[in-house]
Amino acid sequence: MKKKSGISLMVLAITIIVLAILVGMVVAGATIATQNAKMQTLANELIQIEDIIDTSVALQSPLPAKEGAPPMNADAVQLLIKEAYRPSLKAEMEKNKDTAAQFTVIDMKKLGAKNVTKGAAKASGSDIFVYASGTYNVYYVAGIHTGGESYYSITDSLTQLVKIEQPAGSTNKPDISVTVGEKLVITKDKTDPTNKLLLNIDAPKTPADKFFLVLGGNIELDITSKIVDKVYAFKVGPGITEANIELSNEIKIEKRTNNVKVAEAVVNISNMDVTPPVMPLASDTLNIKIADKGLNNIVTVSATDNKSGIAFVIYDYITKKDSSGKEVPVYATNAVEEKQIKQALLDKGSKTLDGIIKLPKYIKSIRILAVDKAGNASNYIEYTIPDDIIVNEL
Repeated sequence: MKKKSGISLMVLAITIIVLAILVGMVVAGATIATQNAKMQTLANELIQIEDIIDTSVALQSPLPAKEGAPPMNADAVQLLIKEAYRPSLKAEMEKNKDTAAQFTVIDMKKLGAKNVTKGAAKASGSDIFVYASGTYNVYYVAGIHTGGESYYSITDSLTQLVKIEQPAGSTNKPDISVTVGEKLVITKDKTDPTNKLLLNIDAPKTPADKFFLVLGGNIELDITSKIVDKVYAFKVGPGITEANIELSNEIKIEKRTNNVKVAEAVVNISNMDVTPPVMPLASDTLNIKIADKGLNNIVTVSATDNKSGIAFVIYDYITKKDSSGKEVPVYATNAVEEKQIKQALLDKGSKTLDGIIKLPKYIKSIRILAVDKAGNASNYIEYTIPDDIIVNEL
């Protein structure tokens, strides 16, 4: 009998099934990769925008609010998106403690963020970024919706799925306190340098229970009324000074029932830094140097921060020499506007950092401040350039 050649129907069917499975795997993998890329992009953009907002707050500079877009409450923001997504946005606002906040639309042009592709819509649309009053959390209102989940802001749900770029040596992970007695678990929101800690206080509470903060052995404050949704913001305020915090590496939270201590938890606050950096006075020729470098004048300023270290040095122009040699303001007003702020180049260092500023030859005076890694800003110091190295503006 002659032997048959070719592929049997069974083999062909199996081959088709295998190919279909492989194609499905490739398509699924591509879909997952696309979804991950969208979440990564959102996370990076939110981090960048929050950094700029936090810096503006630290410097007491105007925030990049969009003109003609009045602040909205949480309900109004939720109405900007499809009804199906509103519960997820509401839940995220609740998680971030922003339900009572006012939300301001961010003007992306004023913001000056680089490589941010979202947020170009008019104030009435959902393709906008907003920041919450008080916390300054940033939300992308339209959100990213994938895998049955929605993401609008920097939360644990998002950061667990994508890689967030942190500065070298960053250890920004929650820290759990030491607990003694009844259930009392305290988690702080960060271990990186900060000037405010949010403490999550997890403990059963009855009307007879009160919570006290004990600091340095001689400060005892009833913080019961200041704990909102189990969160207490530890920072400089009534009864707590900069010196109190700087001299202590830990605080104690006590739970008392009918004035009897039933539990206590010790929280490490060594990452707290509430003291602003130190800028040299204009008369300090050792730490402020001005030199003629041909086409430019170079100002080098040594800023010091003895705890968290200097993060950056910024400056803006005040006066210049015009074409007639008269000293005049560079800007129409002396207000610090975002477009005026410039960042100095930095020499490597930690506690002391040199800000290197390249100036046009006609600039007569500038003002400079430093911001440390905890977000504390120094006062502005004004420096004047000697006349013998200045040329009039052309």
